[in-house]
Amino acid sequence: MDLSILSRLVRGKVLLDEELAPHTSIGVGGKADALVVPDGVEDVREVLRFCRAEDLPLLFLGRGTNILILDEGFPGVVVKVGGKMSEVKLSGPHVVEAEAGVALSDVIELSKRLRLSGMEFAIGIPGSIGGGVWINAGAKTHSLGDVVSFVDVLDEDGGLIRLEREELSFGYRTSSFQDKGWFIWRVGLSLQPSSSEVIEEKLRYFWERRKHQPYHFPSAGCVFKNPPGAFAGRLIEMSGCKGVRIGDAMVSPNHANFIVNLGSARASDVLALIRLVRERVREAFGVELELEIEVRGGELETVRRRCAREMVLERNWR
Repeated sequence: MDLSILSRLVRGKVLLDEELAPHTSIGVGGKADALVVPDGVEDVREVLRFCRAEDLPLLFLGRGTNILILDEGFPGVVVKVGGKMSEVKLSGPHVVEAEAGVALSDVIELSKRLRLSGMEFAIGIPGSIGGGVWINAGAKTHSLGDVVSFVDVLDEDGGLIRLEREELSFGYRTSSFQDKGWFIWRVGLSLQPSSSEVIEEKLRYFWERRKHQPYHFPSAGCVFKNPPGAFAGRLIEMSGCKGVRIGDAMVSPNHANFIVNLGSARASDVLALIRLVRERVREAFGVELELEIEVRGGELETVRRRCAREMVLERNWR
């Protein structure tokens, strides 16, 4: 299909056969058939409607963290959110409103200036607010779901819906958005008044617990979820995987729940390392590690669309 038609539908940038590795934090992955950098929410609406009409896979990408794109690339349209969709402001008493492309660090900075507390746990998390809400990013017992007051989304048809806090559900690295093809456009965060001194103290506390992560090499973030009652990184380290390398992908010597790109890693190297780590942890502790990162692209998109259709049919027959 000629995806150049997207250039006539949106005001933003449309890039065909675009390499996705530079758009992800780990720096691996093949090409997207098309990558759209939207000029605003109307562009996203047009892309949603177009992909639905043409039955095309669609992927929303923020700062490219917590995702692994396969070497085969993405057989559809990728929407890279940022730039002109990065407004963050105070929208009500103690409520910070942020568009999807806003970096979590920018939300923290504004909250600190406004002397509003509640986002300190997110220091050092390199993602955007849209992706952070989608995965319910967090640290220890704190997560974004704790402070979300509302989320404005576009549904599969491009319709705008505001979901209030009581209509949302969050869990450990899960949210009610993960089984939907919706676009998280804007998020309201309900914070608490505090003093600059208390906020700075909390920021130091959380940074001390995160500063040992391998920021000096590209990575996708934590690869595995923590299993109940344990820490994935500790299990990986105890199974002898710390520093193990396949190609240019390596289990970080600093934090074993990170796989880093030493320079020219491929997605296949990362996947092989994931399989090896899972196997060793399973053999050593009988624990099946669950992925925290999302794997997208290639034939996976065909499987995802087939499963989505089956879910729709199942709902319609109930």
